[in-house]
Amino acid sequence: MRRNISLPAGATVLGLILALLVVPPVSAAGNPFQRGPDPTPASVASSNGGFATARDASVDVVLLGCPHAALEQIADLAAALGEPERSLRLLAASQRFYTDTGIARFPLQADRFDRARSAAQAALDFTDATACWDAGDELSLADAVAYARRGRGERQRPQIGWASLTPAERDVVRLVAEGHTNAEIGQRLFMSVNTVKKHLTHVYAKVEVDGRAGLAAEVARRDL
Repeated sequence: MRRNISLPAGATVLGLILALLVVPPVSAAGNPFQRGPDPTPASVASSNGGFATARDASVDVVLLGCPHAALEQIADLAAALGEPERSLRLLAASQRFYTDTGIARFPLQADRFDRARSAAQAALDFTDATACWDAGDELSLADAVAYARRGRGERQRPQIGWASLTPAERDVVRLVAEGHTNAEIGQRLFMSVNTVKKHLTHVYAKVEVDGRAGLAAEVARRDL
């Protein structure tokens, strides 16, 4: 049966091929050629560099003109990596793309979107989740691509030390070092004061400092 596929402006044949490569596979139950349980972002994470490899491939798809596939793939990975804020912003930017273009998701893409959004929302309180979604909805496609590219090429982070900080934690650290209060940091990063405090608690434990003054001093000493 012949299928007519409508491509977004600027899409390429190579971009479409790469987009199909990052769509989740058909379930094992419905595919006699696939053995074992369906792969998930969590299972991919256990492989060496799995997340980083998939993220880099997805960013390339964005650049080749298929943001509708790539942004949601990256968001799915971010949610599984424990970065719900990033996930929701990317999902909202992707949803804006679909709304503006009128393109409909394939069923597997819709399932991935719903899974990633539910996982990210469950990890945040309502205020933070809403703020992240609203911030992502305001991103232009170019801004969404730039946001997706952040952290490209990183490999699995260590558990402690400065290299273990997530992008959100690094943003909080930078603003603390600049002298901003928790309320000011929350306004700038679209998160609640409680979430800022949680990030700082994690940062203090990871880099072994006692408080804001010690953190700011370390940032200055390391010229971060």
